[in-house]
Parts: sequence; C-alpha cells; structure tokens
Amino acid sequence: MWLSKKEVFVGTDMSELYKIKAKLDQGGIRYKQKVVANDGAESSLFTAMFKMERRSRGSYGQNPDYMKTYYLYVSSKDYEEALYLINKD
Repeated sequence: MWLSKKEVFVGTDMSELYKIKAKLDQGGIRYKQKVVANDGAESSLFTAMFKMERRSRGSYGQNPDYMKTYYLYVSSKDYEEALYLINKD
C-alpha cells in the first residue's frame, strides 16, 4: 500500500501538523509521518571520524521552531480525499 504514497504536508509548524493529522483521523484516512532534523549536522567522513555532530557543536542561535521538518504521506488512492479534508473549513 505504501509503495505509491503521496505527500500531503511538509512543514515545520507542529500545531499545523496536529490539525492536519486530526482531520485525516476524522476522515478515516491512514497516513505515515516522517520527521527530519534540521540541525545542520552534515554526514561526511570528517564528522563521522571525529564525531562532530550537532550535540558537540550545539545549537546556539537556531530557532527551535525550525529544528524539525514534518512530512505526512497518504496512499495515492486516498490522496484526493485527504486534500479535500485538509483544505475544508
């Protein structure tokens, strides 16, 4: 089922994410969520060798509201209905 999924939300606003998830739940539409950290940690040989990840560099000056990007996916057969529910109201 999830081989043909479509993205219905991408954003950094957690409250908007919860609103959309509630609408999909009320409509009986199943979804998958993915969270990506925007912490500036690069994946490279240097950072791997010296363990220079975000926890060692800190996050001073970064707005915590933008530290994660949230993605919501639905199956392609539910895509149109999901968009209708999300944009309704």
